[in-house]
Amino acid sequence: MDYFFRNSYLETKSVLRQVPKKAGSDLASPSQALDVAIAISGSTKSKNVVKWALEKFSSDKNLVFKLIHVHPKITSVPTPSGRTVSISEAPEDVAATYRRQVMEKTKETLLKPYKKMCERKKVAVELQVLESNSVAVAITREVNQHLISRLVIGGSSHVGLDGNRDVTAKISAYVSELCTVYVVSKGVYILSKNVATRDSGSERTDTSSYSSSSGHISAALKSKSLVLSNKRLQRLPTIARGVSVRMETSSVDSYETKSMFSDQVSKRSSPETSRTVTWNPPRRYMSSNENVTQGDDYFTDNQNTLHEIRKLKDELRQAQEIYAMAQVETLDASRKENGTKGLEEKETQKFEQMRRETREVAQKREAREKDDKLKERSLVAPKLQYQEFTWEEFKTATSSFSEDLKIGKGAYGAVYKCKLRHTAAAVKVLHSAESNLSKQFDQEIEILSKIRHLHLVLLLGACPEHGALVYEYMENGSLEDRLFQVKKSQPIPWFLRFRIAWEVASALIFLHKSKPTPIIHRDLKPANILLDQNFVSKVGDVGISTMLQVDHLLTQFTTYKQTSPVGTLCYIDPEYQRSGMLSFKSDVYAFGMIILQLLTALPAIALTYKVETAMEKNVEFIQILDKKAGDWPMEETRKLAALALSCTEIRVKDRPDLETQILPALESFKNAAEKVRNLISSASKQPPRHFLCPLLKDVMSDPCVAADGYTYDRRAIEEWMEDHCTSPVTNLPLQNIKLLPNHSVCAAMVEWRHTNQ
Repeated sequence: MDYFFRNSYLETKSVLRQVPKKAGSDLASPSQALDVAIAISGSTKSKNVVKWALEKFSSDKNLVFKLIHVHPKITSVPTPSGRTVSISEAPEDVAATYRRQVMEKTKETLLKPYKKMCERKKVAVELQVLESNSVAVAITREVNQHLISRLVIGGSSHVGLDGNRDVTAKISAYVSELCTVYVVSKGVYILSKNVATRDSGSERTDTSSYSSSSGHISAALKSKSLVLSNKRLQRLPTIARGVSVRMETSSVDSYETKSMFSDQVSKRSSPETSRTVTWNPPRRYMSSNENVTQGDDYFTDNQNTLHEIRKLKDELRQAQEIYAMAQVETLDASRKENGTKGLEEKETQKFEQMRRETREVAQKREAREKDDKLKERSLVAPKLQYQEFTWEEFKTATSSFSEDLKIGKGAYGAVYKCKLRHTAAAVKVLHSAESNLSKQFDQEIEILSKIRHLHLVLLLGACPEHGALVYEYMENGSLEDRLFQVKKSQPIPWFLRFRIAWEVASALIFLHKSKPTPIIHRDLKPANILLDQNFVSKVGDVGISTMLQVDHLLTQFTTYKQTSPVGTLCYIDPEYQRSGMLSFKSDVYAFGMIILQLLTALPAIALTYKVETAMEKNVEFIQILDKKAGDWPMEETRKLAALALSCTEIRVKDRPDLETQILPALESFKNAAEKVRNLISSASKQPPRHFLCPLLKDVMSDPCVAADGYTYDRRAIEEWMEDHCTSPVTNLPLQNIKLLPNHSVCAAMVEWRHTNQ
C-alpha cells in the first residue's frame, strides 16, 4: 500500500511540474482554488467535520463542496432466493444495475443529509461515491486527479499526523502539493498540512517541514519542534552577565544526553538502509552556553532565566524522542523499499493465477451450458407437432378468402372461418412476409406446437410458406366482442365471468412455469381471449410473447430486459414502459385490467381510477358494475375488484403473486359462482334434447347407439327392430342389429339427475 502511495505522490509531482505558470508569479496557492473536498466516513463524526468546514469556508465566493465517501468493492450480487453469487459470474447488466443501485442508495442515505446542511448555507455541493477496498488510496487518487485544493478529514484528537500509520496520516502524506489537508476532531480543528511550506524568513530552518525523501509526517513534526526550540533560545535575554557556570554544565549534559541517544539509534540502522537525519545544536544556543561562564556571580539573581532554561531542556528532550521515532520510521521505509520488488513479483504471480482461475471457470461454465442445451434438446418435443396444409387447401376452404367468412382482423393478419379436413377451424393469415411478422409466426408455431393446456387455443396446423396458422374454431368469438356485445351478441352472466377469470389465471401460470423456458405473454387483453360453445375461455395470440432464458445460478425468476416495449397500450405494465424490464408480473398487470373489464364492461382507458373511486361509496360501485350480467353478489364482487386493483399497482413489487395469492382467491370466487349457477339450473327441470329417446320422447334409461348412428333407449329400439328392419329416424335399412352403449350420454344423464335431485 505504501508503494502505491509513493508512486501516486511522485506522479502527482510530475503532473504539477507540467502545469503552466503565470508570468511573473508562481502557481496559484491552494487557498485561491474554489473546490473543498470533505471525506465522509458514515459515522457521527462526519457531521462535526462538515459543520466545521461550513463555518470555515462558507464565506468564500464561488465555493463548491465535494462530499466524498468510499464504499467497499462490491464482490457479490444478491438473488431473490436469498443467496448471493460472485459479481464475476453475474450478467453484466445485472451487475451494473445492482452496483448503480448500491451507489445511489449510498448517496441517498449517507450523503444527502450532509448535502442538505450545505444547501442551507447556500453552498454548491457535489456528491461522489468511490468504490475501493482502501479508503486512503481512493481519496488520494480522487484529490490528485482533480487537483482539489482543500481537503477536510476527520481525525483523533489524541493522535496527530505523526502518530499511527492510519488513514488520516496516509492521505495527508501523499496528496497533491496544491492541496491543503485540514484534520478536524469533534468539530475542533487539530492541525493542517501544507505540502508547499511557507515559512517566514526569521523562522526558516535547515530542516524541511515536509520531507519528501523519507515520505513520513514525523520528520516534519520533528523539524517543527526544533524550530520552536531555536526560536525560544533566540528570545532569551543576554544572560552572559548573570548565569553561573552551573547552567553551562546543565546545558552541556543535556546536549550529551541527546548525542548518546542519537548514537544508539544510529547503531540500529544498517549501512545500506541508514538515512540518519542529523541534528546540530542551534548556533545561538551554543553562543548562549559560551556566555554562561562569564557571569556566575549573578546566578542567584536570575530565577526567571533558570525557569526558562528548564523549559528548554524539556523541549530538547521532546525533540530527541521525535528524532528517534523518525530514525525508526526511516529504517522501516528503507526495508519496505527493498521488499517492493518482491511484492511486485508476488502481485504479478497472484494476478496470473487469478487469470488462470477465471479462464477455468469460464470454460467450465461453457461446458455446463452446452450440456444444458443438449438436455433441453432431448426434452423438447419433435420439431413438427402440427399438420401442414397447402395454400390451395386454404383457398378452397375459405372460398378464396371471402369477406363473408372473415371473422376477425388484427394488426398482424386476418382470421377466416372454414372447414379443413372435416374439422371446423379458424385460419389466421399474416398480412405480409416481413421479417418481424415472420419472426412472430415462427415463435407462435414454436410455442403452440410444444405446449398443450385446456385454456390455451389449440394449434391444428400451419402453412409456413405463406405464413398461415390453423386454430380450433371458437364458436362464441372473443371476450371483447361479448363484453361490448358486438353484432348484438348475448351478454355473459356474472358467474361465468368469475369462472373465466380463474381459467385465464391458470393458463398464465402454465405459461410462466413451462419448461425448459418460461413464457411471458406480453399482449394479454380481452381480444386475445376466445370462448367456445360452452363459454370456456382459452388464451391465444402468443406471437409476441417472450421466452425467458433463465440463469439457474442467479434466480429462477430472472427478469428479461426488452429495449422496446410492445403490446396494447392500456394493458402494458407501466414499469415495463418506463425501464424496459419485463417480468412475470407484467402479465399480472394486464390480467388485473381484464378482471376490471369483466366487472364493468367498460373500455380500459382510466378504468382503474374509475373503479377505485367508485369503491369508496357502495352506491357508485353498484352503478359501475355491468348490469347486463345479472345480480352481482356484492361481497365477492368487491373482493374481486380489490384484487384486480392490487394487480394494477404501478410498482411491480406491490402486485400479488399469481400462483400463491391470485389463483386461490379466484378459485374460491369460482366455487361460489358455481353454487349459484347450479341453483339457477335446478329451477329448470326440462331435460336436454339429446337425453330424449326418438321413439319414447322421454328420458332414456339405458342409451345405446344403433347402426343408423342415433341414440335410443335399449328396450325401445329392441322392440322396434323385432317388427322393422329400417331406422325409426331416417327410414333407411339398418345394416345390422348391433347396439353399442353410449357411455358419454349415460354419464351426462347421471350428472344431470344428480344436480336436479
